Order: sequence, then C-alpha cells, then structure tokens
Amino acid sequence: MTHVTNTSLPTLRVRDAIYLLMLTLGVAANAIFQIDPDLGGYQDRWLTIDKIIHFAIAYAVVIAGRAAGVRQTIVLAGIMLAAVAFEYTQGFVAWRDIVAGFAGALLAAAWWLVPERRLKPR
Repeated sequence: MTHVTNTSLPTLRVRDAIYLLMLTLGVAANAIFQIDPDLGGYQDRWLTIDKIIHFAIAYAVVIAGRAAGVRQTIVLAGIMLAAVAFEYTQGFVAWRDIVAGFAGALLAAAWWLVPERRLKPR
C-alpha cells in the first residue's frame, strides 16, 4: 500500500495564519501605540482623503493576501474584521471609514473572478 502525502494543504493553512497574524499585529500596534488616533469631534464626510486611504489600504492588503496564496474567505473575513477593529482602536469609530475599507476589499476580491490568463500581459 502506498502512502500519498498532500504537502500543499499545510502550507496554505500556514499562510492563512500568518496573514491573520499580520492583520492582528497591525490592529494591536495601533491600540497600544496610537499610531493613527482619531479623536472625532468633526463631521465625517464621504469625499475626504481619509476615505481614499481606507479604500486603498484594504484593496492593497487583499491583493497582497491573494499574491501570498491566502484563501479568499480568510482574506475577506480578516480584512473586514481588521477594518472594524482598527476603527475602534482609533478612539472614534467612523462608520464611513469602515464602509470605504469594505468597498476596497470587495473590489480587490473581485480580481479572484478574473482568470489568471487575463492578468498576464500579451
């Protein structure tokens, strides 16, 4: 009887764990060191540079997760939880920031629907 070992599954799980660990460390760093505090006291608006930054960071983190081979469900769940947690660590929870982060994450995740052959230059 031959024994077949699947070596790709543990690697994928390790990548998932590392991705989630990095997100957790980013949120924890802001909670401890207040790298990006938000004290509130202003009217939160949609058309601000802050929303573009939240969108772009979530987009980039999802693309990085895909490039690292992290499973899509892990990437999306992780970034969405991190977006909410990060807002709470800032001191003022701006729901528009969370929505902007979700939008960036979902747009980046849409790239999973594009076949790899379309991503390669011709």
